[in-house]
Amino acid sequence: MKKLAAVILLSFAVMGCTKEVSVKELVKREGIFYLVNETKPFSGKVKDEEARENYGIKKGQLEGKYTSAHENGQLKEQGAYKNGKFDGQWTVFYENGEKAIEAAFAEGKQSGDITFRRKNGTVFTVKPGDSKGINSFKIIGFFMENIELLNTKMSKLKSYSA
Repeated sequence: MKKLAAVILLSFAVMGCTKEVSVKELVKREGIFYLVNETKPFSGKVKDEEARENYGIKKGQLEGKYTSAHENGQLKEQGAYKNGKFDGQWTVFYENGEKAIEAAFAEGKQSGDITFRRKNGTVFTVKPGDSKGINSFKIIGFFMENIELLNTKMSKLKSYSA
């Protein structure tokens, strides 16, 4: 019983030590996140009120669950990072909550199909290694309909995959 109580207390202590900061308190130097004026890489949770994002950082790199929301409060993106790279299932949603993009990643690389759903209901899938498909005319309509959504995602890909 004493061991159980010690384990419970230790669990609460560890959970209580997870630091949550505003993105404005962080700087990125050479691909690693730090608290402003600190030299030790940051570990903890980050909340970006302006971009409506929540994510984790471990030893200066993106790690764990990532979520963002549209202005209307609906989920915009959800996924995860591992060692600073996309990892696992990622989903991007339209403002009405319907899925726009689904993709699977392992260590930052596409590991499964990427499925694009246009607002009109048509679906286009890109298989891993299908560079022809990603440039296909079929998805140009999707890009044109969702240019803001995709610009946001592409800027994150560029800034996070250093």
